[in-house]
Amino acid sequence: MGWDEQKWARLLIMDLTRTGYRPSPETIQALKSLMAQKGSGGCTPAEGCTSAGARALLVTGEAGTGKTALAEAIADALEARDRYYYVQLHSWTGGKRFFDYQTDPAQSEEKGFLTKVAEASQTEGWTVVCLDEMDKAPESFEALFQDWLQTGRVPGKPGEHLYTNLDRLLVLVTSNGMRESGLAVPVSQQQGAGE
Repeated sequence: MGWDEQKWARLLIMDLTRTGYRPSPETIQALKSLMAQKGSGGCTPAEGCTSAGARALLVTGEAGTGKTALAEAIADALEARDRYYYVQLHSWTGGKRFFDYQTDPAQSEEKGFLTKVAEASQTEGWTVVCLDEMDKAPESFEALFQDWLQTGRVPGKPGEHLYTNLDRLLVLVTSNGMRESGLAVPVSQQQGAGE
């Protein structure tokens, strides 16, 4: 881990404590791992860059152990509450409303979740995303989401894409362990609720 990543990890952990969340030693180690991951370097595949993917962490544990509270505390610690995006996943969670973006502002449909995240990621500061209970979402949804984590690409009309700036993006995915996850991200086990 380079100096910049060490600095961010240390500041994040100190600021988590300031918000009232007391991370366990395991959570601290997971956050250090999260901050050591590389983002996009501010460059998109459209500009010919190869991304290392989003900084993402799968947080597992039983209901009520503080998984979502950790994501909220991270958003507070990074002063990103206005760029904190939360979604509760279900067995009926589909890709269209989640992944699609609209290029026509006159459309009456609301922008997809990842469109909002991608647009926020283009501003200053961190953007924090919490996908709650990934284990309840269909496996096909998980595969599409994994592609976004790796590329930052939000599909639109054929041949059109909106790119997420992965450099200042933190993604926390929670799971109650109802099924095995296929996500290729570091895992943190939550044992008890954060204070």
